[in-house]
Amino acid sequence: TCPVSVIPICIAPPNICINPSQTNSISQTANLCNGTYFVPYGLSITVNNIKVSCNNTILKGNISNYPTAFFAYDKTNISIENCRLVDYNTGFGFQNVNNSYFINNTMTNGSYGFDIYYGNKNSFIKNRFNNVYTSFWLYRSSNNSFLNNSVLGGTTGFLMYENNTKN
Repeated sequence: TCPVSVIPICIAPPNICINPSQTNSISQTANLCNGTYFVPYGLSITVNNIKVSCNNTILKGNISNYPTAFFAYDKTNISIENCRLVDYNTGFGFQNVNNSYFINNTMTNGSYGFDIYYGNKNSFIKNRFNNVYTSFWLYRSSNNSFLNNSVLGGTTGFLMYENNTKN
């Protein structure tokens, strides 16, 4: 567990890592072990106020089974950074996730990069998409910021649907 601090996201010790192929959920701040891992059912973020550092780890899915690499519901203050996702239907599937940061992630081959329902005040910084049908899909999501994200291939960079404001 993380110590009480004025910073809402705690940081795990840099020398401890978890093997993403040996879990299906993340319930504390985590550093993923370097390497390439087949994670067919993705990883569920189950708590608020955590940071997931992938350290350029490659997570591989099986796109024909419609997997989602990271998913969370009703969470606040999540940070996911430096992840490499390959062959997932959805890279990040979030519903009612707010005040969170997604930094320097890459997704290759898929349908949706970020699939966000009711997500507010999130920051998307330096994420890259290669051959992803829709990189950002937002539904009723507001006050999100996007900085230096890139899209190569695919069909739609941004799709904002119904009552999105100040994005």
